[in-house]
Amino acid sequence: MLEDKAPTPVLLAVQISEELRAQTAAADLIRVFVTGATLCSRAKHIRLIHRDGELLVVQGEAFRRGKQIRFRGVRPLKDSEAQLGAVFNTVGQAHDAVLTSGRFHEVSSSHEWCLNKDRLADLLCFPLQSDSHNAGILFVKGEVGAAPFDQTLIGCLRLLSAQAAVALENIRYRLQTSSAPPQQEVAAEALRESERALAEAQRISKTGNWRWNLITDCVTASPECRRIYGVSQSTNLTRTPFLSAVHPDDLPQVEIDVASSIAHGRVLKHEYRLLLPSGEIRNVLVEGHPQPDEQGAMHYIGVVSDVTERTQFQQNLQTAQAKLSNALRLATIGEFAAAIIHEIAQPLTGIVTNTETCLRWMAKQPADIDRAQTAARRALRDAERAIGVSRGLRSLVSKSGISKAPVDIDDTIEEVSLLLSGELERENIRLSLHKAAERPVSGDRFQLQQVLMNLMCNAIDAMRSAKHRTRRLMISSESLDADNVQITVHDTGEGFLNDPEQLFDPLFTTKPGGMGMGLRICRSIVDGHGGKLTATSSTAGTTFRCTLPYIPRPDNS
Repeated sequence: MLEDKAPTPVLLAVQISEELRAQTAAADLIRVFVTGATLCSRAKHIRLIHRDGELLVVQGEAFRRGKQIRFRGVRPLKDSEAQLGAVFNTVGQAHDAVLTSGRFHEVSSSHEWCLNKDRLADLLCFPLQSDSHNAGILFVKGEVGAAPFDQTLIGCLRLLSAQAAVALENIRYRLQTSSAPPQQEVAAEALRESERALAEAQRISKTGNWRWNLITDCVTASPECRRIYGVSQSTNLTRTPFLSAVHPDDLPQVEIDVASSIAHGRVLKHEYRLLLPSGEIRNVLVEGHPQPDEQGAMHYIGVVSDVTERTQFQQNLQTAQAKLSNALRLATIGEFAAAIIHEIAQPLTGIVTNTETCLRWMAKQPADIDRAQTAARRALRDAERAIGVSRGLRSLVSKSGISKAPVDIDDTIEEVSLLLSGELERENIRLSLHKAAERPVSGDRFQLQQVLMNLMCNAIDAMRSAKHRTRRLMISSESLDADNVQITVHDTGEGFLNDPEQLFDPLFTTKPGGMGMGLRICRSIVDGHGGKLTATSSTAGTTFRCTLPYIPRPDNS
């Protein structure tokens, strides 16, 4: 609480200005400014109003009670002070004092406006302007009937308002700079955080980056890159420790590939194994791109990925597929064991019968040589038939890998049809063959037999449920073009109404108790022979088309 004395406004303004310079806290500065302005102007009531977002807030106010001046701190603007809000919005557009009364005629500046002469008489407003924003507006309310605001008083208040605005801005700036870290520290911390995130991402993905200077042989490698290669050294690196980690069996080819890429300025990309001192073997995929620096020196910048888990997964998958393929072959044999035994029993019976007949003709006196020879030829025919059936059975259960050789597709169709002829008869299915392949294909005879066996068995299964239609299985081979033969297997079953590509999905089956891998394996076999296996289906039946490349003619004609 201050006591009202009567020094001149100029002297008071000087004293208040000195006191403002000593303030370091915003609240104290506002208190000194508002009470000092009240003393200097002999006003009845002074408010410093500031906009906080959408609200108007009284940051401080001083009012007279007799000879004493009382100060009150921050409060919201009252509803009864709504007129001040209207004036605030208008005065905020000005950059100098605004007088709401017509009593002050000496102010001639174009920035000093007169507003609301009837309602807000004796109200003088000073915007507190700083370089960055409006710090508020000082509202000075005089006594009714008191002397008008003169030029000296307005000058003093204008000076104090400008000083208060600058002082408030300085305090805010000091608070911001003292609480915020230096810009260099912020940038450095952001860089460190980015490096930590990159290192963690490389660790999770098992991918490291590297840079190799071909002139100096200096290598810069990320921590994950060094971990993959088992290199503990982090500085003064050359490519020697990295090459030392390459598996001895792969090292010669790696050196050849690297030298060739450098010589031709090509992208360096290869996959090889690492043999670490602990005996652990890792599979890595390396890719590097040539890039000259500003001095013209050539660098290779690239990445290395630890693909050991992926390689192991692929190997396990191939092993599982091989086992599953063999299981499928055995399951197919189990389903058609009765038909195969029947087909072998028939020629064996014929061999016995024709051999006995031959012996009887030879035992006659004189021996009937012609009839004996005819019986012997029939026995030979039956023996060849039995051999063909047994060969097909042996190839179907064989576990041997792909052994490509010239394969006559028409003979293969004939052999598999012979194996399944008994099953076709039992199911009352008419078999129609059209064989017109021009020349052999290169492939594994056993695996191609397996494909045909599976397609024909699926066709037989599809027609078992066709009760009121003619059951017919049509198999044909013909040249698709000069380089490819197309084998077509068509049945008259009920068809498959969904997307036929689903038939090739793993574990998808339309047969009760089916494994859902037969057609998937068939497509894998055909793909491995450079061909293509597709399916189309409708209510009239299902058609499989298998395309295989012919063996090229020697003269390419």
